Amino acid sequence: MFNISGAGRLVGDPELKVIKEVLSVTTFTVVSNRYDPKGDNNQTADFVDVKCWGKRGQAIAEHMSKGDGIVFNGSLNIEKWKDKDSGQNRSKAVIVISDWEFPVV
Repeated sequence: MFNISGAGRLVGDPELKVIKEVLSVTTFTVVSNRYDPKGDNNQTADFVDVKCWGKRGQAIAEHMSKGDGIVFNGSLNIEKWKDKDSGQNRSKAVIVISDWEFPVV
């Protein structure tokens, strides 16, 4: 497992899903810009899928929306599944947040 610290802006409003009465997960995508190392002042945008479980995720869903900044700590997880249409194996990287805060402006 890789520990991740990051910051970015929400691409869309967070989605809260209640799985059981006492279990919920909030999902959203974060974008972060980085400059091209060649020094050409070109920016590249990285988009990352994020999950946050329980009350911390509920707080994100309640207090944050598209365009808001977020600073977070978490772990990098690889989700794997079989595509229903093609039957091929699929995977994607997801950051699972353990702690977060509003960025200092």
